[in-house]
Amino acid sequence: MDLSTRSEIWQKLSGIDVSTYCTEKEILNDKTIFYLPVMRAHEIMMNNFPEYNWEFSEDPAGREVHYFDDGSAEVRCRMTIGSHTNTTYLAVHAFG
Repeated sequence: MDLSTRSEIWQKLSGIDVSTYCTEKEILNDKTIFYLPVMRAHEIMMNNFPEYNWEFSEDPAGREVHYFDDGSAEVRCRMTIGSHTNTTYLAVHAFG
């Protein structure tokens, strides 16, 4: 059963003030940028849309990380609310 339209989902989620939950930070060009931790974002989603589901997308070899010929990699997360699915991509960065 389709409980919401994409527009209704966006309207509800974009109206949530998450500033108090943004605890992860990075300094970039002398500016501090705060991030919402992924698991807190999933908690917010579940509180607002209990039918929310997410999963990492696997590559053809069954790995949750997608590797490319140039040595770079990304993870893909598929998020679903009712009949609406979005996939997001995040580059994997090497630290060291």
